Amino acid sequence: MFKKWLCLCLAVILAFGVCSCSLSGKENTAAGDVGTPAEIITEAGGSTGTSGEESGNSKNAESSTASANKKSKSTSGKQTTSKKKSTGENGATTKKQTTTKKQTTSKKQTTTKRQTTTKKQSAVKKNSVRVTLTINCSQAVGKVEGVPSSGFFLSGAGGSFATGSTVYEALCGICSANGVSVTASNTIYGMYVSAIGGLAEKEAGKMSGWTYTVNGKYPPKACDKYVLSDGDNIQFIYKAG
Repeated sequence: MFKKWLCLCLAVILAFGVCSCSLSGKENTAAGDVGTPAEIITEAGGSTGTSGEESGNSKNAESSTASANKKSKSTSGKQTTSKKKSTGENGATTKKQTTTKKQTTSKKQTTTKRQTTTKKQSAVKKNSVRVTLTINCSQAVGKVEGVPSSGFFLSGAGGSFATGSTVYEALCGICSANGVSVTASNTIYGMYVSAIGGLAEKEAGKMSGWTYTVNGKYPPKACDKYVLSDGDNIQFIYKAG
């Protein structure tokens, strides 16, 4: 029994020693593996150098970007200046356009004034008529003393009268303006002209006297009944007989 117990104890001691050796070998292996992280650290250091180069490159890129921004700012300043210049040119163009508008307005005003003046003149013409008067006494020449040798007291004398005026009113107005006398009387038929310029009816014969025409025609009415039109040509003619 004692030998068996001793054998067991020896076996346990041997087993314990074997285990101790194996554990120490593992620890040595683990200690030897510690070099690997050092290498990893060294590689990391190398990568750190690479990152330094990258940071240097990033700094260069930032400086390039800053210079580019400065250039763009200077270019923007130039563009702004050019815009201001162009704005100035546009301002000048606007002034020219304003001047053109003013000239156009003045032309319109001038045209309007002319049209207004023309309308006023037209209104004056519409409110009046202009006629001519000839007093022909050629048939009394050599028969009655004091008759003009030319045979006319008046020839183509003109005058303006209000719209609605009559031949008699034109006769009296133009003769008065030219110093020629008119003698007339009112009858049931209207005004009867018996003498013009001192030449009276029946002085060149029993049937002699004054008659009148308008535009070469003998109107069938007394001279104070005939209403004038613009441009009428009136003639009073002395008939001998």
